[in-house]
Amino acid sequence: MEDIKKYPPEYANSFTVCFKYFRGTFFTLESKVSLWRQYWPLTFVILVISIHFSTMMAGVVRVILNGSGLFRNANLLPSALIILQAALKYIFLVINRRDIKSALSEIGSNWRISDISPKLVDMRSRLLKTLTSRMSVFDISVEILFVIYIFGPLAESVFRRVVLHQDFMPLLPFECVYPFTITEWWTYLTIIAIQFCSMAFTVKMYLGTDMFFATICVHLKNEFLNLQEDLSSIQPNKRVNQADSESGDPVVALKAFIVRHQRILRLTRQISLAFSQIVFINLLFTAMTICFYAIAVRTSVGAYDSISNFGSMCIIMLITLVICYISETLSEASTGIADTAYQILWYETDKSYQTLICIIIMRSQKPCVLTALEYFEISLKTFTKVLSFRLHN
Repeated sequence: MEDIKKYPPEYANSFTVCFKYFRGTFFTLESKVSLWRQYWPLTFVILVISIHFSTMMAGVVRVILNGSGLFRNANLLPSALIILQAALKYIFLVINRRDIKSALSEIGSNWRISDISPKLVDMRSRLLKTLTSRMSVFDISVEILFVIYIFGPLAESVFRRVVLHQDFMPLLPFECVYPFTITEWWTYLTIIAIQFCSMAFTVKMYLGTDMFFATICVHLKNEFLNLQEDLSSIQPNKRVNQADSESGDPVVALKAFIVRHQRILRLTRQISLAFSQIVFINLLFTAMTICFYAIAVRTSVGAYDSISNFGSMCIIMLITLVICYISETLSEASTGIADTAYQILWYETDKSYQTLICIIIMRSQKPCVLTALEYFEISLKTFTKVLSFRLHN
């Protein structure tokens, strides 16, 4: 993602983990990319995922037709749902790429370096450091679980065949249906490679999109916190920053603040609309996926299956919690501007200053929320509803 490197390093580095995931899916925000470079790798990704998804759904149909229900190979259906969910999220991410890039460019262009208080610099640094460190830990955890999930059956098959000299059908991470019998090792390793590539692309599409959204929301929250600090510095009858007003008039400074406030509100609205479909897809699929993974955990045979299924369920729940929590804190940061405005000594000023303060308070009392399809507000209450759906089913 070369385009974002032209912005301050602190801002650009916060997207490191997200862009690491996107590189694995060949998604880019760059404007000067040839069609060949942009679409031929994506064609390979679509081909591999389509092969794996079709054989996986054939496995689901076989289990149902055999009358054994979904309790046998219970991880097939939630894995298929994850592939479908990741593909839909990726499609909408590509469709809304221009709006997302525009918002990122505006945030990066207005990244403050010199005209910012030490308090805000420290707060911003701690916020971004916490974000990057936790995302890195999450990234490592996902990689470990992915290795266990995919290569666990391969290691067991090699051990039983080479060390114990047992004659048995090699184990696969996903018991899909193929139009041939897996009898040779080269066939088995080819199937493992297809499942590995397909799920690797799926995980990168699934988590990369959500981590990208979470990082953008953190930056929007930081912008609202900057606005709170700016507003608290505009005291009546006191000279303000020269960048705000040449005359130092607090009324002029408040008008400039309102312009910046409206810009951040517009950016938040733009991001909310760009990710609205993706958030809705998350809410729609997450509850069902968690339910099926819970069934898979209960019907698991052995520690390997239990760890794999339980770990997958926890990661899905965690990423949903993160999105809901960040949306909640973004809403709180936007309404915090009203509290900051009220703490100013507005009652000791003239009517024009009081009018502007009232306008700021009235607008800030309406929370700036992220939505799914402009209907469902995303907050911690949303996460509890998702969990309640799982508990009742």
